[in-house]
Amino acid sequence: KLIVGILNPKVSDLILDPFCGSGHFLTSCLEFIRKEHESGKITDYSFHQFKFFHLQGIEKSERMVRIAMCDMLLQDDGHSNIRCTDALLSFDNYPDIKALGGETNQDPQVFDIVVTNPPFGSLMGGEIGNILGRFELGKGKKSLPLEILGLERCFQFLKTNGKLAIVL
Repeated sequence: KLIVGILNPKVSDLILDPFCGSGHFLTSCLEFIRKEHESGKITDYSFHQFKFFHLQGIEKSERMVRIAMCDMLLQDDGHSNIRCTDALLSFDNYPDIKALGGETNQDPQVFDIVVTNPPFGSLMGGEIGNILGRFELGKGKKSLPLEILGLERCFQFLKTNGKLAIVL
C-alpha cells in the first residue's frame, strides 16, 4: 500500500507486475483507484475500463497464478489479466502485451507503471543461461542473479517517463 500510494496511479495508467506472485501490488492498485471512484473523482465507465484492461500481471508459477486470479476476482477486478508464463521470455511470446499499445505496435514499452517484487537468490546459468544474451546486463556473462534480469525486464516494459517501483 505504501509503494502504491507513492506511485499515485491514475485511472488512465496501464499497470504491470511482471513477477506478480499472488498479485498484491495489482490488488493494491485496484483498491487505490476504487477509493478515487467512491469519492466521485472517477466516472463509472473509467473505473470499469481500469478494472478490465489496465491491470496486467505475469507469473511463472501456475499455483501463484491461480491464487492471484482468485484474489483479483474477490476484489471485483472484472477480468484477471494475469498470464501464466515466464516474464523473461522473448517479447515474441507477448503479442497481447504489445497489442495494448495499438494494433500495429511492436514495442513492449507500453506500461505507465511497472511495480513488482522479483524473485531473488536464483542464479541464471547453465542451459537457461542461453537467454542471458537477450539482456544488455547479461551479455558476455555465464550466469547472473535473476533479480538483475528482472530489473532490466521491468525497464523494457516501461514507457518513457513511466514509473517503476521494485523491491530490491
